[in-house]
Parts: sequence; C-alpha cells; structure tokens
Amino acid sequence: MGSDAIWALQRSEVTGHAGKLIRINPMTNRVVASIDVGVSPTAVTASENGVWVANGPLDGYAAPYPAQDSVMRIDPSTNKVVATIRVRHPQDVAVGRADILWVTAAESDSNDTLISIDPQTNKIYERIALPGTTEFAHISVGEGPPSDRRDVVWVTTVPASTGGPDRTFLNRIDTDRRLRTIEIQAGGISAPLIAGLESVWVGIPGKIGANALARIDVATNRVVATIELPDGAPIGVGSVATGEGYVWPVGGRGALWRVDPTTNGRVGDALFLGEDPPVGAGEIVYGFGSLWVPTGDGKIWRLEP
Repeated sequence: MGSDAIWALQRSEVTGHAGKLIRINPMTNRVVASIDVGVSPTAVTASENGVWVANGPLDGYAAPYPAQDSVMRIDPSTNKVVATIRVRHPQDVAVGRADILWVTAAESDSNDTLISIDPQTNKIYERIALPGTTEFAHISVGEGPPSDRRDVVWVTTVPASTGGPDRTFLNRIDTDRRLRTIEIQAGGISAPLIAGLESVWVGIPGKIGANALARIDVATNRVVATIELPDGAPIGVGSVATGEGYVWPVGGRGALWRVDPTTNGRVGDALFLGEDPPVGAGEIVYGFGSLWVPTGDGKIWRLEP
C-alpha cells in the first residue's frame, strides 16, 4: 500500500514471462498501471518514495538477472523501475522508518538472511544471519513496547528438519541489531505475521482441522494468547493484517476472521471469500479504510471492516 495506491502482484500465465505489478486507484477501484517485474514476484511493499518488489526463483526455470534473484524499486510518480539490487532468493519485503527496506532472503542453503537496503543509495547496507530454513520466511516491521518506540523487525522462520518443520521461530531484531529468537510451537511450514496493536500476531497451525493465531507481547517476548480459527485447511493461515482496531487473519481456504485484541477472541463467523469458495487468498492489507484481499479466482476483494 502506498500513499495514493494499492499495489498487487500478478504472475504471468506463461512460464518465463514477466510478472506484473498492478497499481489500483482506491478512489475508483480501477487498475491504472501495469508494470513489468520479474518472472516470479514474491512480495511487494510501498512507501511514499518507492515501491519495492522481490523477484524470487521460479521452480524448474532459470532466467537471467534481474528477472530472478533481484529486488526492484519502482518510482510511484512515473511507474517505472528505477533501481535493481541483486539478492539471491528474496522472499519477503517490508519498509521501516526512514524508508529503510528489509528483505528476507535464502542466500545460503542452510539459513535465511535479513538484509537492509539503504534507500538513498539503493544498495545493501547490512546482512544479519537468521536461524531457520531457506524458505517461507515472513517479515513485519513495528514499534517496540510503549517505553521504546523505535523500529523492531520481526521475522518468522522454521528450523530444518528431515521429517518436516517441527517448530516456528519468531526472530526479533532491535535497533542495536541484537537478535532474539522465540520458539512458538510445533508444526507449520509458513508463519505469516503482522506487528501492530502493541503485539506481534503470528499465524500458526493449530489442532487438526484448525488454524490458530498466536499473540506475542512485544514487552516480554512471550506468547500471551492463542486464538483458534476453525477452517479445516491443513496449510495454515495465509496472511494477517491489522486495521480499525482489529486483527484480520485469512485462512488457507480463503476464510477471513475478525479478532478482537481486547478479548483475544473471534468476532462472529468467518467470511469465505470468492464467488465459489473455497479459494486461496493472498496477502491481506489494510488501507484507505478497507481490507484488500487477492484471491485465487483472479480477483481482489475490497471489504469494509
């Protein structure tokens, strides 16, 4: 989301062809620009000064740089790519204060890396090694506890395991670059998260036939609540957003829940997205007084909270 646009990614239906960065005018709900990016765009984030797209690898297909293994910066005033940074296997991106870009990337075969990119030079500023596997990392940038409002970077990873992931790691990186790792629970290959409402909210697998949302207190780094989200999909929560004072997780089958942070409970029943549910849901975002959710049937849903 930018100051005057909603940004979404679209992969090409033809293998090896450029994906698209789609710009939507929230005043008209219309697509106003389509910009070529890499062949396998994995994530997008935006600020007033730039839109950043991570271009990961495409399984079974090798494309030359920068179609793969790159982070592209798009100028929202011209809708053109103005910089490209070489990053091996970028996965997720988030913008912090001062427009610093944070990227999770599988730069080695054993660990993820957290990378910061300087928006003044469009170059990599530092690398921080993270515990966990080289896939499925998610990132969110938020504030610390009320006594310290500086940026805190949160990244979820999972440890390598021959029998499959058996734990979820929540990694906290403060401004002093101190890394602290919190183990949340067993299971899960992907743990989306959002920092907001003085907490970090992480989507995790729950009991059989259910998903769950873990709430971590940023002051104590402890799990203070786990909210079960009945779904029946074994792949877990797809993404999480905050807005209008609520937390909004989307499940693997396209089920959208409202969670009240004052009670740590669900509000009402889930809304199943798609004209013919279940459909998979992409990255949910909150902006311009609405929730925006792309779904597997090729639509982007705009929902009033």
